[in-house]
Formats: sequence, C-alpha cells, structure tokens
Amino acid sequence: MSSVEIHDLRLAMEEVTGKDLNWFFNQWFLASGHPILEIEFDQSVPENILLTVRQSQNLETTPLYQLPFKVSWYVDSVRKEKTFWLDKGQQQFALENGEPVDLVLFDEEKILLTEKRTNYGEEKWIKQYYLSDFGVSRYEALDSLINQGKVPWELYNKALEDDFWSLRELALLQLSQESNWEIGLEDEILQLAENDPVNHVRASAIEALSRQGSRLYHENLLRWAQDSSYYVAGAALQAYMEDKSAPKRKEVAERFSGLDNFRIVIPLIDYYTEEAIPGKGPWLHEKFNKISGRILYYLLGYYGDYFVRMPEEGRDKAISNLVTIAKQHVVSYVRLAAFQALFGFIEVEGVLEEIEKIREQETDPDIQREQSYYLSPFQVKN
Repeated sequence: MSSVEIHDLRLAMEEVTGKDLNWFFNQWFLASGHPILEIEFDQSVPENILLTVRQSQNLETTPLYQLPFKVSWYVDSVRKEKTFWLDKGQQQFALENGEPVDLVLFDEEKILLTEKRTNYGEEKWIKQYYLSDFGVSRYEALDSLINQGKVPWELYNKALEDDFWSLRELALLQLSQESNWEIGLEDEILQLAENDPVNHVRASAIEALSRQGSRLYHENLLRWAQDSSYYVAGAALQAYMEDKSAPKRKEVAERFSGLDNFRIVIPLIDYYTEEAIPGKGPWLHEKFNKISGRILYYLLGYYGDYFVRMPEEGRDKAISNLVTIAKQHVVSYVRLAAFQALFGFIEVEGVLEEIEKIREQETDPDIQREQSYYLSPFQVKN
C-alpha cells in the first residue's frame, strides 16, 4: 500500500469516527519496527495491584507508541477487566481491583501487535492455563511451559480435551517428543486420531501414537491412510512406511503410488530411498513434474535424496530439474530448497560450478546470504 493510499484510508476512517487518527497511522503504517513491552506486576498490595509497562524498542529507529490495552483478572473464576492507555516510555498503572485476585493478565486476548517480555514462572503459567477464558491465552501458557520443560501430565490431559483445537494439536506435537506417557493417555490420543473434528489434530494424534510404537496400530494406520483428508492419510502412511516391521509396505506403496498429493508422495519416496528400491526414477520424475508452486518446497529434499542414493535411476535429469528450480522458481524459499538439494551431488562434475552460478544470479539478498553460507566450506576446500 502506498503512502497516498494510506493517507486516503486515514481520511476515510477519520470521517467515519470523527477522530484524529494521524498518531495511529504514523506509528503502524509509516514507521518501522514494532513495540517491545516489558511487563511487571507488583502485588505487594493485593487490593490494588500495580502494573509497570516499559517500551524497550530502539527509539532511534522505532517510534514511542501510543497503545490502548486491557488488563484482566480472575477472582473465583469470575473475570474482570480494565482498559488503560500507554503513551510514555515507562508508565505505572493502578488496577484498584479492590480484592485479592487469583490471576492477573496483560492483553489476555493477544490483541496487541507487540513483543511482550515477562518473567513469569511455572506457577503463573499453570494458573493462566486453568483460569483463562481465552484459547489463545491458554495456548501461550502451554507453549511457555513446554519451552521451560515443565508441563505437568495432568495439564496434558486437560489440553487434549480443550475446545480450542490448536491447543490439542500443540499438546500432541509435544507428546510426540516424549518417550514415556502417563497411563491412560494413549487411549485418549487414539480417540483423537479416530474422532477429532479437526484433521490437523487427527494427523498430530497419529504421529504421536506412531512415536510410541506404530506396530501396535498397523491396521489402524492402513485404515487412516485411506481417509478423505490428505492430512490424516499422509500422517498414517508416513507412520506405516517408516515402520520396518509393517508387514505390507511394498504392497501399500504400490497401492498409493498413483496418487499425486505431496503428503502421499513423500512417504513413498522416503521408503524407496531408505530401502534403495530400484526402478522408481521415472515415477519420481513424473511426480516432480506434477507437483508445482510452493508445495515443491516439501518435495525437493526427498527428490534429491533418492537420486543421490540411486544415481542410475536418472541422476542427471534430477540435477537439471533442481538447477532449473534453483534459478527460476518465483518463490525464494523454494529456490533455496532446490539449491540445498544440489549439495547432495556436489562431487558430480560440473555441479559445484552450477551452484556458484546460481548464487551469483540470485536477486534476493537474504537468499544469497544463505547460499553463500552453504557454499563457503566448498569454496575454502577448492
């Protein structure tokens, strides 16, 4: 949006609201950066909690922001809130809450486009998860506990039943990394894999179950692999094909080889590569030609790996395809993925020279820096 269009938008909004909105447009549309807020609550007087907010962004390059914000608190599960106005580098606000609170929160609904810094500990995050009315606030609490490595098992149980589907997914993704589960948790996750109304959650549940031993769920995985959702089908097929004890991998691979969705194709390529199965070069080139756009990003590494492992299946064609994508694709991160995949063929004559040409021709400075990083060890060597 140009500055002229922003000016016209401001005038239109001022006409509707009857307010001067120069301050809003100057800081959010015309200035660079974003506010960084340091938040501190002083509860030494429980009936009148004091909040200190500091703006710590670089004021030489970023403006001092004017921000309306809300503070909310809970007393016996009843939520109350007040709105305040920040317009200084550091300000203190009195809540005048009148009675001790169970929990107090700054911007509970996550409305502000800011970076917020706090020193909250485990106890506060647990309270926030159990007491907050807002899924996005409970998500922040669970995510913070995960980052601190302090998630109680009973909170996982609660999160797997949360109405906010992103929380169920977050809990499942973390449980995929856990080696031992609490008794009963596996049954609950199995029910999510079968019945959750959100396909992302079902896929994450399938992945979590597979980490605990997919051999226990071979029949389930084969059934889920035929689901109408590619999220679910792809997760189930990936889990089945990765399990060397699965009894029908070759048969299953052939059964699904006619599909072109990348969530199905990738588990098959991974299987063909891991098992060094010959004769799949033409099939893989065909899938490469059918999958396009941004989705190529997910395919390129697997595509290159197969021909590194099985060069007789069409290595030169694979190199040529990767060079074309690395030079010409309109999406920068897809170009970078193709560039990275070419390093599997670095010992092939002429590939290093092609990689250097790609870096020289790259127009995105950020991508070119990444390319230089990957290329530098080979330039020193040679």
